[in-house]
Amino acid sequence: MSQKHIRLYGAAPFQLLMYPLSSDDNINDGNQDTGVEYLHTGVGLLSRLLEQIPAPGITIHTPTLEDPGRAAVRSIAELEFRGRNPNPVLGLARQRSVGRLHLPPTWYAPLDEEGTGTLICVVQDAEPGSAFPSENRDLIFDALPNSQPCPVVVHASPPLCTGGLWDALHKRLNHKLKLGANTVVIVSAEELRTEGIDLSYGLSWERTCEDFVEKLGSVGRLTTLVTCPHLLVLFGCDGLIYHRGRQAGKPFLFFDPLCIEGDFLRRNLGNIPGIGEAFVAGFARGLAASYVTSLDTTEEGGGDQIGACMESAIRAGFWAARRMARRGLILRKATNLPVMTYQIEIPIEEDSEASPKQQLLKFPIPSDRIAKETEPNWSLIDSMVGDVTELARRIVIDGPEAPGHQVAQARFGQLVLFDRHEIETFRTLFNVMREYFSGANKTRPLCIALCGLTGSGKAFAAIQVAQSALRGRNIRILRFNLCKFTSAADLTAAFYTIRENVLTDGSIPVVYFNGFDTSFPESKTPFEWLTHLVPVMMDGKFSDKGVTKHLGPAVFFFGASSTRVYAGLRRRADAETDASRLRDFLGCLHGCVDVLGPNRLDAADRLYPLRRAAVLRALLEARQPNLKAGNKLNMDDGVLTSLLLVPRYRRGLWSLRSLVAMSRLDDRRYFELAALPPRTQLNIHVDHDEFIRHMNGLPIPLEHREEIAACIHDAYNQAIRAMPADETPEIVPWEALEEEKRESSRAHADSIPHKLRLIRCFASPEQENRTALDSFSRHELEKLSIEEHDRWCAERLQKQWRLGPRNPSVRSSPFFVPWSDMTEPWRDVDRKIVERYPEILRKHGLMVYRTELGDA
Repeated sequence: MSQKHIRLYGAAPFQLLMYPLSSDDNINDGNQDTGVEYLHTGVGLLSRLLEQIPAPGITIHTPTLEDPGRAAVRSIAELEFRGRNPNPVLGLARQRSVGRLHLPPTWYAPLDEEGTGTLICVVQDAEPGSAFPSENRDLIFDALPNSQPCPVVVHASPPLCTGGLWDALHKRLNHKLKLGANTVVIVSAEELRTEGIDLSYGLSWERTCEDFVEKLGSVGRLTTLVTCPHLLVLFGCDGLIYHRGRQAGKPFLFFDPLCIEGDFLRRNLGNIPGIGEAFVAGFARGLAASYVTSLDTTEEGGGDQIGACMESAIRAGFWAARRMARRGLILRKATNLPVMTYQIEIPIEEDSEASPKQQLLKFPIPSDRIAKETEPNWSLIDSMVGDVTELARRIVIDGPEAPGHQVAQARFGQLVLFDRHEIETFRTLFNVMREYFSGANKTRPLCIALCGLTGSGKAFAAIQVAQSALRGRNIRILRFNLCKFTSAADLTAAFYTIRENVLTDGSIPVVYFNGFDTSFPESKTPFEWLTHLVPVMMDGKFSDKGVTKHLGPAVFFFGASSTRVYAGLRRRADAETDASRLRDFLGCLHGCVDVLGPNRLDAADRLYPLRRAAVLRALLEARQPNLKAGNKLNMDDGVLTSLLLVPRYRRGLWSLRSLVAMSRLDDRRYFELAALPPRTQLNIHVDHDEFIRHMNGLPIPLEHREEIAACIHDAYNQAIRAMPADETPEIVPWEALEEEKRESSRAHADSIPHKLRLIRCFASPEQENRTALDSFSRHELEKLSIEEHDRWCAERLQKQWRLGPRNPSVRSSPFFVPWSDMTEPWRDVDRKIVERYPEILRKHGLMVYRTELGDA
């Protein structure tokens, strides 16, 4: 194995760390001694990180840095203890920049020889707000290897594309020897925002991808950045986008499906100093370990595949940054003096300390579709998971965070969201609430409306999001149902209750008002409650008998009782002349959410099973914990499929909750079909016939069911024509077939979705970027044939057929035997029918695809 070398270049600004000398909670803060530590960031920190754990075959070449006493401190980070003894760690309390001394950054470079073998250069840009002088261009260009192209990893900071470093990079990128062909630029999304690129923050990975594709080239002076061969944009410790500026291939999103930008830092130690350097160090080590000859990202079989060396380096950098964010800085004592050291390794593979639930998924961003705006509501689930039903089934059985089949999701307490629209909306509210309470002197309540049908889960969703956004604060949940109030005096009493909570213990009231779109009893005036709500929303005050009372900071949720979508409120406010109170109400809102609920919205709504899945699992766990064996939930497949797929529960989540409560699950370890309520009781909450019809999966569309049944019968006729003459039964065309046998073919058609799932396949309208099956393997054909034989036996036996000589007139058949006892010619009949499933379905607009989820 040839020797590999990592050479470090660039800036090493000084940062002053201030930290408490003791983690003892009993020490009064005012008497707490404070320690200080000077720290070389940039190249200095990269050196420490890379040298901390020796790597076989990799030599680190570092520059000689100046003494701290002669350097200018550029920023101060104040740290605080997190966690408890005996192993407290230090997280960021606050950070501030020090006034500029107008000194240009110093360029550092290793003084030793490059050595022989593979060479990787890591360049640290000047600190944010500063740049290497343009006259340093030739100095920087000459310092980097110029004899042949080698990977140059640049950790960039704003101002971007200006100054000596960028001038040198531009010269390399346009050199006749293609010296810049393997240039990798690493920059954070936050730094792109400071340069004027409008990237949304923390909404959804779909929105992140859209903004990246649409906005990356929006600032003309950043051309060198946008067109560099390899660009990595970091979105906190939660994901990144890999863009190849000189290739036509799609960019790639690497992301944690359980997080969005900012989540991981918020849940751990905050944006402590050195996280960016940790990513760069991990990336460089990963690149050195996997790098062979070049960063050619074209693999055999297609130019859209990411190079293996880049992917492994990205993963190494990602887990290194996360380890830094989670472990923080550990205070150690040496020779009776406090010494601040970074206790961090740079792992090449996934972090061994990471939760087994953590994943880093890779997704090719559909940049063409985004640029053409052909699918404005595309989602990662649609693109990554072909069979949404199977994913929903796995979520119920294994849990929403089970490894192996995770997808982009948002969790707020017990609320788990998969629908992109809901994720973006509720994350917006989450961010609004955090922003509202980050400031002081709030006198008006934060007001948010929620629209949706009864049973859509509006109150539950609102409270879960509020509790997540305000975690760590003293809050009080209050709920008032305006539908049950009889007069304005009842509302005044509610306001007093809210006020008392603030005055008594200083808690933040989180208030849910249900039925804001109703009126007083026996009143015909629409939206009458708004007359009394709007003044409080506007001023944070209410009046009682002429005396004004202040409420203080609060969160007000207003749930609709009959309004499905916000657009309906907007239309009424714009169209009706007497809707001034509604217009005032809408003008006071800080946000509005359309809660979709568990029911299917329309024929195009593919994600409704996912909206039920996490709720259904929670309901079943609460109803009977014994249904779980380990983390797996035990229940009949048909029952689960119907609970997920039946289009409508009569009262939404209320009906789903009642149906689970009515099922006979006491002391059960398995939810079987017989545990469901009887038909009359089931009909209270769901259409019984529809429920039964969905037990095999999403039914064959009714408009195609008859034609598919006829095709199945035609396949049967063709199969028996090929049988020996002495065994061939009478061949009857579909048009002359008696109704009972037609119904048998229809039942066969209905069973196809279930049978396909047994071989990890599904039927769907054509899906872009997926290859449909034209045939099955021999093993799959046998499995399908056996299942069809068993289905046929069950169907006929339920219709009082019996074992005996073949005689349909007396309902007698010799085929009520195990598959292994069937004669080969008759087994071939079933095989020849099921092997034509792809052909038959394709004729009716349905393709057969393989399920892409891992093993259950």
